[in-house]
Amino acid sequence: MIRLTQSKLAGDMASPIDRIPRPTPRIGTELPSHQPRLESIADELDDRPRAVLGFLTPREVFAQLINEDAAKTG
Repeated sequence: MIRLTQSKLAGDMASPIDRIPRPTPRIGTELPSHQPRLESIADELDDRPRAVLGFLTPREVFAQLINEDAAKTG
């Protein structure tokens, strides 16, 4: 990942902080202590109406799509 900082854009030497490797969890790594909080955030976002969805929630739109798909195949 390339981070463009003001010093890099100006052609100056990058700050040593930019070169310090930061440990990141591998893809698929579960963070059990954070999982309940992350799920509550996801639930909150899924229950928020969106103008782009006709003021329906993402859950409602997803349920409609599932029901339409079930009606087509069933």
